[in-house]
Amino acid sequence: MLPPLAEVGHVARGTARRSVFLMAGGALVLVGTAFLIAAMWIAVEQAFGSLAASLVVAGVLLGIGLLILALAPHQPRFTSVDARLRQKARTGGLYQPTGTLPPVAEAFLFGLAVSMQIRNSRR
Repeated sequence: MLPPLAEVGHVARGTARRSVFLMAGGALVLVGTAFLIAAMWIAVEQAFGSLAASLVVAGVLLGIGLLILALAPHQPRFTSVDARLRQKARTGGLYQPTGTLPPVAEAFLFGLAVSMQIRNSRR
């Protein structure tokens, strides 16, 4: 097992290496996409004219852009701490004494859990 600082350095080097590869790959994808769009415009322009080529390329890019926006992951919504405690209290999943803490701390946590369950049952 690596010491904590050595492990952090190892993870940081791996993350930096992965980031460099992702940036290089992203740059090549962007250049390739630019050449593909130029080639598509030239092919459509040769067949139908420059106005039709511009309309086709713009339509394809707009469609792909809208598709990407529709498939983009949404920001997760986090519930408040109070709502999470109420949910746990409904299911009876709050603190149960185990004997691992000092008796005063266990009594406090158990009383807090019971009060949450009582307050939840009133609502």
